[in-house]
Amino acid sequence: MELQEIKFQNKKFRVYLRGQADKSIQAEIFKIQEYRCAENIIKTAQFPVIDAGAQAGFFVLYCRALNAKIKIYALEPEPENAQILAKHLKLNHIRDVKIFQQALAEKKGKKDFYVTADTHDHSLIKPEQFKTQISVATVSLADFLQEHKINRVSLLKMDIEGAEFETLEKLNEGDWQKIGNILLEYHDRPGQRHQQLADLIRQHGFSLELFPSHYDSKLGFIFARNKRVK
Repeated sequence: MELQEIKFQNKKFRVYLRGQADKSIQAEIFKIQEYRCAENIIKTAQFPVIDAGAQAGFFVLYCRALNAKIKIYALEPEPENAQILAKHLKLNHIRDVKIFQQALAEKKGKKDFYVTADTHDHSLIKPEQFKTQISVATVSLADFLQEHKINRVSLLKMDIEGAEFETLEKLNEGDWQKIGNILLEYHDRPGQRHQQLADLIRQHGFSLELFPSHYDSKLGFIFARNKRVK
């Protein structure tokens, strides 16, 4: 495991890089700036950011570099990732971030979770290849908002390897209107296409931008703004 310094927005962070997957993710966030479409939202956010699929916390650090005060809720069900995330917060003296070892899903409970050989493709949806299978706590987005008394969300970021479909399909209209903006990585699978996800989000009053991946036709980003929430 390599300790490296990241410089971004006049901030310096020290991070542990466990292998190529971590190196790729931190480069995508801090160098390529794949999430730059949401930078102004993060900078001016007054309500919390939810980071679902927080992995080792690189997006959390990215948010903190852009906004020193915003409250962040980080959900990461895989134990090793959650531990590294906590280490990164302590190492960089990051406050006002709450970690939840949970996966967003259709409902609260327990589910099989498939851990892959790298550190970021773990999923509730069984992949063709995986290293091990564990049981993790799941929570619906509606229940999470209610349990933590979150009435407004400036940004919902999701990178949850296909579970974005079941998570958003179960939201009621009241919960949709608590969310100001959505930034998610979509994962096309048989019977689950990002066009369906885009249509669902539009139906609840959001405008959309789509950013297909240059490397994989099944992947890409959706950035959605709630036109009904100011």
